[in-house]
Amino acid sequence: MKTKIKLEIIGEEVKVTSPFNGNFVKKAKNYQGKWKSEAWWFSVNQIEYVRKAMIEIYGLTGEESYETCTLIVEGFSASEMLSPVSLFNRTIAAAHGRDDGAKLGEGIILLEGEVTSGGSVKNWKTCVENATFEILDFPIPALELPEVKEAIAKGWCKVKKEKNMHSESKEIFNIMNTLLWAVHERIEQEKAENKFNLEDAPFHCAVEIVTEDKETFTQLCESDSQYYFLRALQVEAEKLKNINVFVHIKMVPKIRTEFYGAK
Repeated sequence: MKTKIKLEIIGEEVKVTSPFNGNFVKKAKNYQGKWKSEAWWFSVNQIEYVRKAMIEIYGLTGEESYETCTLIVEGFSASEMLSPVSLFNRTIAAAHGRDDGAKLGEGIILLEGEVTSGGSVKNWKTCVENATFEILDFPIPALELPEVKEAIAKGWCKVKKEKNMHSESKEIFNIMNTLLWAVHERIEQEKAENKFNLEDAPFHCAVEIVTEDKETFTQLCESDSQYYFLRALQVEAEKLKNINVFVHIKMVPKIRTEFYGAK
């Protein structure tokens, strides 16, 4: 278990220990947070705001221990003026001037590509060029952050298979993300083509992938339209026939179950 991201209530104060993140620093200052002893300290009266910020930025509150994984990011390029380059709320590289180069963020392993500095003396920037790298100690709950799920679905970010998570579970997770992202893209396309039925009731559902060994992975979803969501899901689920998994959907408000896919 890792507790690098941690929230503790100590007397009348809240102590937060977490990796550096510029967005969290801004929120911490807005909540009258004080930086001391390598942590942020807040009045206990601000705890709900702090929890919300932790979930938004780190994917968890840090009040409980959590498992971690390693992300592999491939072919990533970005530059930031007068600030570090970040991805998934982790600092990838940071420069402090035009001629000083850039240093890797904590827990970043560079496999290919380059991190450097550039720009002018006054307007320097941090540059990451065509880099492949690992992000270590990434909280598994943070895999649910939208930007992480999108990157996994598009294939340029992968969850490294490690001993602390079953490899088949990781594979199912990737399949689920790819499936739901494809469904989202299909619905957005139909919206753009004015095919979306705005009178169709919004709904919530649980999408479950089931393997031959009866291992399951469930993801809660919501959509503006039950009709278009199910139609898109059926089309995309058909593509999973060759990998021996079933897609199982349970919906609300209508009590109804559908199965797609085949062995």
